[in-house]
Amino acid sequence: GGGVGRAVGCARGVSGAGGWGGLGAVRLGVLRGAPRRAKGARAGGDSVRAAISIPPLSDRLARVSFARHLSGYSWAALFLLLLTLPSLPGLGGVAHIRTLTQIMATAIVALSLTLLTGWAGQISLGHFALLGVGAYGASEAVRHGWGLPLVLAYSGAITALVALVIALPALRFRGLFLAATTLAFAVVAPAEFFRLGVLGEKGTGNGTVKLDQIWIPGLGTLRTAEDLYRLSWVVLALVVLGLAQLRRTGPGRALLAVRDNEGTA
Repeated sequence: GGGVGRAVGCARGVSGAGGWGGLGAVRLGVLRGAPRRAKGARAGGDSVRAAISIPPLSDRLARVSFARHLSGYSWAALFLLLLTLPSLPGLGGVAHIRTLTQIMATAIVALSLTLLTGWAGQISLGHFALLGVGAYGASEAVRHGWGLPLVLAYSGAITALVALVIALPALRFRGLFLAATTLAFAVVAPAEFFRLGVLGEKGTGNGTVKLDQIWIPGLGTLRTAEDLYRLSWVVLALVVLGLAQLRRTGPGRALLAVRDNEGTA
């Protein structure tokens, strides 16, 4: 609505205290204007829906084992290809491997958007700002000498906490309020939040980690850019397996129900 648009416009002035003022304006706009506007919003007006239909196999193909398990074979082939990418001609340099690692990290973010937007139908425009929160949190944990499992748990927990604080007021109402608040956070985070010194360096917002500071219990520290790439490959595989398992559980089906029929969910 227009109120949300005006609130998001306030977030554009991100210099100095204006950044936090803009985020505060959006949150205040959500809390004050959302109840009135939500009454006029139609159910499901804040969600994204897309008809997904996979035609069943014919009786003849259903009797072929390869056809029944084609999806699993495709995923296995994809991950095998990803694992061997640094060994392919032209991709073995340190710069190329670092780029491949960033691609793996971006793929993980895309999967999280699949969970939020593809499954639950909710719109978030601040996902990469939340990615930054997790990255800064992981950087702090690594500098304190924590092992990789604790690093991942800590960065995930602090990201979830920030996401809860940002999104909770908007989720109480219908309408595009979640998109507005996450967009405001995406604008404010790099200019203000990451420069407070809580996560990154105060003033600059920098956060650096040396490769040999990352250690895995029982395996030791990472030594090369290729080691980091293999680690990102493992994390991506675990995320895919976790999402596949989540979709078969009650909470996963509940997320799909929120997208398809919010009233009955």
